[in-house]
Amino acid sequence: MKQLFILLSFVVLFLGCEKQKTGSLIDQRDGHDYLTVKIGDQWWMAENLAYMPFVSKLHLNGGIWVYGYNGDSHEYAKGLIEYRNLGCLYNWTTAMDISDEYDEKLWGGSDSLHQGVCPAGWHLPSDSEWKMLEQNLESDPDFEASDDRQYTGDVGLKIKSDSGWAANGNGSNETGFGALPGGIRYRTGFYLNQGSYGYYWTATEQYPGSATYRYLRDSSKGTFRGFPHKANGLSIRCLKDN
Repeated sequence: MKQLFILLSFVVLFLGCEKQKTGSLIDQRDGHDYLTVKIGDQWWMAENLAYMPFVSKLHLNGGIWVYGYNGDSHEYAKGLIEYRNLGCLYNWTTAMDISDEYDEKLWGGSDSLHQGVCPAGWHLPSDSEWKMLEQNLESDPDFEASDDRQYTGDVGLKIKSDSGWAANGNGSNETGFGALPGGIRYRTGFYLNQGSYGYYWTATEQYPGSATYRYLRDSSKGTFRGFPHKANGLSIRCLKDN
């Protein structure tokens, strides 16, 4: 009986390890160490990107910001708890590492394996790669990804962190993705929704002045898709190249 118990315990442990594989990534540009997680066949960063070679002044349309900070001191910004916990907010052209002239006009390039501001060997995920994540996690066999605004289902619950969300909106984080409510920096210069919304860029354009993103909110178990202005500052989760 004791041997059977030990065998069953080993099987449970083995299956648990198979269910969730984790790792780490050191960004050689600044030495920042990130947790990573494998979901399906995809390896994702399990933390928001925090690469910040500079910090932009609040009034600039394009660049890199730390939530709530209005100055331009790189060292001061790195000491803020918002930076340590939530990483940076990037406008789309900075995220893509292309000219800011494409904030207002169509870039027209490929969204496949586009490195952008991500570390070497990693890239800004495309809209279709986010859909792959969502389809892989959705338990409802009749689930179909919306082609406009909202995904129903419980993908958001599975990828949201299990702490830090307002209004009892924490997720189960059963995937280890740990999505955070990092808020947004609107192109008009206002910071909003930290604690209640998490916004993530994709590499996929939609219109000349907008690109596709995903967002999660404290009041929903789902994930949402939309097309904000490229000059807004959003978080980034990088995806490992195949």
